[in-house]
Amino acid sequence: HLEALSIRDGAAAIGRLRCLHTLQLFFRLDDLRGVDAVDLAAIMTMSSLRRLCIAWLAVQVWVDAVRAIGASGKHATITTLSIQDLHAPTVGDPPLASDLLPRSIFPFLRHV
Repeated sequence: HLEALSIRDGAAAIGRLRCLHTLQLFFRLDDLRGVDAVDLAAIMTMSSLRRLCIAWLAVQVWVDAVRAIGASGKHATITTLSIQDLHAPTVGDPPLASDLLPRSIFPFLRHV
């Protein structure tokens, strides 16, 4: 189990934790991007990760991370996902559910 307040400079270190099952990421309200989408994708596809909890994340970072996973041909082994506040811009169309949680990327997801 790991709780992190920011992973801007530590995403690679988290990726080296081979037995990490639960990760809680807390980002600041004034920094909703919080993490690079490629780094988030790498964390989400860690083979040991089963539970991911995120507080305060920009929806576009999430969508970009999901797309990066799809482009890589990988999938996430996460079974439980919690995002306390997925911040979306007030302009433009909201993302589709298929952009947020595609079954091909999250085949093991059971609890959201």
